[in-house]
This record gives sequence, structure tokens and C-alpha cells, in this order.
Amino acid sequence: MGVIYKLTSPSGKSYIGQTKRSIETRIKEHFKCPGYCIALENAIKKYGNKMEYEILLETNDEQLNLYESRMIHVYNTVEPFGYNIRSGGEASTHSEQSCERMRQAKLGDKNHNFGKPRTEEAKLAISAAKSGDKHHFYGKTFTEEHKVKLAISHRKSHLDLPMYLVYVKERPEMWQCSGYAIVNHPTLKNKYFTSKKLSDNEKYDLAIAYLQAV
Repeated sequence: MGVIYKLTSPSGKSYIGQTKRSIETRIKEHFKCPGYCIALENAIKKYGNKMEYEILLETNDEQLNLYESRMIHVYNTVEPFGYNIRSGGEASTHSEQSCERMRQAKLGDKNHNFGKPRTEEAKLAISAAKSGDKHHFYGKTFTEEHKVKLAISHRKSHLDLPMYLVYVKERPEMWQCSGYAIVNHPTLKNKYFTSKKLSDNEKYDLAIAYLQAV
């Protein structure tokens, strides 16, 4: 069993998280080792022990990612409205602000490839190294769970799309082309709308119709 918890600052902004250990242990970790979440780290530095926490719910380990995403959606805690930089779950997406910070960090001379243009020979060598049976996905099949995780990893901000609806980028080894998918719905089966014969708008309309047919 694990828990979904909420950490709130005096400003009213909150952070939603999950843990399989005791809530006390997890909160102590936030204060001692803030980790990758810069928004929460800054809040802890500013407010210290004035931050308050509460347990929102307990659930089995398999449902932690699902309920974390739902609670982040319910409490609207993705920055700039809260301290979460992701929309929840192991494969969730970064918020637009955190993506912009990462993009800025890789611009110009901050990028490890800055000043190192690749020759045509190098480009061809890289392409050949990833072709056919040399490609890391060659001969591999993917479970439905893995497909769902990849779909969610490409999800746009939850402010853009309804819950359970995700945008998926083109992955030839999994689906035909980019489109939309319904995943992790409590009653509907996972379904992908990625036909090459349809426009993105048509795929979106089909996905919405499927979602509303409950």
C-alpha cells in the first residue's frame, strides 16, 4: 500500500506526491534532499517548517500513479499554479515552465554539442548504426502497459486536453503515426486513434466521441 499526499505552503500553493513508505519519512526527505523539483525546493527554502502536509488517500501500489495524476488535476498543482513540475505518475510530462527552463539550459554554448557540427559522413554512420537489426527496437514487441506509459509520456498539459485523453507522437514500432489515445480510463479499454488515413482533427473527434460514450 502507498499514499498520495499534499504539501502546502502559506501562499496556498501545493505539491502532490506519492510514497510507499511512511509519510513522515517522505516529508523529511523533501526537507533534507529537495531533489529534482526546483519549484518545491524553492518553497521549502522560503517557508521551512511552515509547510503543512496531509494524506489525501491510501491505495495499492499499482494505482499510485493514476491517483497521483488525478489529485494533481483536481487540486491544479502543476506550476505556475502549484509546485508540481509534472502532471503526475512515473511517465508524466513536465509543465510548460519546467520544459522552458530545460530548453534554456541547453541553448547555445550550454549544449554539449555546441560548436561541434556533424559531418555528412558522421550523420550517415549514425544512421547506418541504427538501421535494421541494429536498431534498439528491432524484433521487440511492446506490452499494453508499455504503450500506455509511452503515450502518457507524450501527453500535453492537462489544461489542454480532457482527462484520460493523451496526444501521442509517431512511433512506427507501436502505432502508425501521431494522433490521440484514451488511456487509464476506469471503465473504457485503452484505445489509440493513429490512422494515417485521418487528419489530427478527425482523430481528436473520434477520441472525444469514444471518451463521451461512457
